[in-house]
Amino acid sequence: MDLTTLFAAAIIFGLIGSAIGASKGRAGAGFLFGCLLGPIGWLLIAVGPNHSEKSTVPPAPMPSAAADSTTDRILDLKKLHDAGAITAAEYDEKKKALLERL
Repeated sequence: MDLTTLFAAAIIFGLIGSAIGASKGRAGAGFLFGCLLGPIGWLLIAVGPNHSEKSTVPPAPMPSAAADSTTDRILDLKKLHDAGAITAAEYDEKKKALLERL
């Protein structure tokens, strides 16, 4: 078996592996495994994970607008307290009321 025949066989095996991998979203890996491992590479791609399916894990929920608004209001209260516009007792009272709404 000469080098040209070996090279042609590797390319054909790679193309078959690529076709198998394309159905799983892994065409590049299928080509590589097919070229290097031949039919064993086809099996590895065929039984490997399917990357073409979307994730079934739901996305993390976004923080609610109420939480953002409450945080902003507490920060505004803190600025008023730091500026001396409200007392510490008023700040604590308003902060507690805002946190209870969450």
